[in-house]
Amino acid sequence: MNIMTAMRERIDRLAAFAELDAPAAELPASASLLSDASVLDVMRDLADIANDVGRLQAVVAGVVAHRSRRDRGRPGLAATQGHANPAALVQAIGGGTRAEALRQLRVGAALLEEDVAGPRVGAAPDAAGPVAAGSGDAGPDAVPPRPPWHDPLRRALLMGRI
Repeated sequence: MNIMTAMRERIDRLAAFAELDAPAAELPASASLLSDASVLDVMRDLADIANDVGRLQAVVAGVVAHRSRRDRGRPGLAATQGHANPAALVQAIGGGTRAEALRQLRVGAALLEEDVAGPRVGAAPDAAGPVAAGSGDAGPDAVPPRPPWHDPLRRALLMGRI
């Protein structure tokens, strides 16, 4: 299921609880009117939404990191927004600490590693240097690209398993 669809469905389930549709100052008293079963249902949906939001934040932070690189001959996204680096941009938008922003950027960059940067590089045994996987120039003896050590973690995080 798509992440936004799943989040919408969870929010729709939460919206069915009239006790949760209260002004912030009245929310504690209103939420305490929920039945035990409803409290558990709400907690599960909130945990799932928080996990979805965390995944989405990490992926978008990875996009920010990728677009903030200056190796393409122009200022990156962070610079065009008046920030010295992507961490400063993420921190300014999210309001968290620098350490949290850096963590989001590292996780996001790892999640986008192959999708944004293109195929990983593999080495041909008799070639002078690395050959891009799938380029057709590797020859029959080319070694297939090796996925990074964190690839299973990357897939599990993207699928919402962790």
